[in-house]
Amino acid sequence: MKRLAFFILFFIFITAQASFAKAPKKIDTQPTVVAPVVTLPSPAEVESMARETLNKKEWQIYVTLIGNSRAKPHSDTLTFYGSKVSSKRFTAKGYVESNYTIRTQPDGTPTWETTQKNEKEEIVFWKGELRGEEMMGVFSYQPKKGPNEDFSFTTLAPTINLKKP
Repeated sequence: MKRLAFFILFFIFITAQASFAKAPKKIDTQPTVVAPVVTLPSPAEVESMARETLNKKEWQIYVTLIGNSRAKPHSDTLTFYGSKVSSKRFTAKGYVESNYTIRTQPDGTPTWETTQKNEKEEIVFWKGELRGEEMMGVFSYQPKKGPNEDFSFTTLAPTINLKKP
């Protein structure tokens, strides 16, 4: 008799547990959305696009002497064609056009650089960065005698009057 009572209580316990159990969650059958795969251009493609952008126009730049807050900016024009670059201001001072190289920075930004010389063996080192249709950079003028002068440049017009060339 004890066994029968035990089995009846056990059966009631199991039935009660089953009636209080939660219904299984319904699985959402909506389709999975897959994010699009974005492929970045290779460095060679970035460099080709940068060369194309540089070659399509003359670049009006605004130059400021680094380290002299009172110096007024002056303007210059850079011309890129093929693999060469020239500066209107430095061409007038006897500097010849020079080959430039383009490199792609880790963040995908194309940069260009070149070195120009004149017959007096004075040197100008240029380094620029291209961001869409804007450019910024620095150059260092190294005369045969006297101290070097470092400049920054940008294609964004300054808000103050320019120094006359």
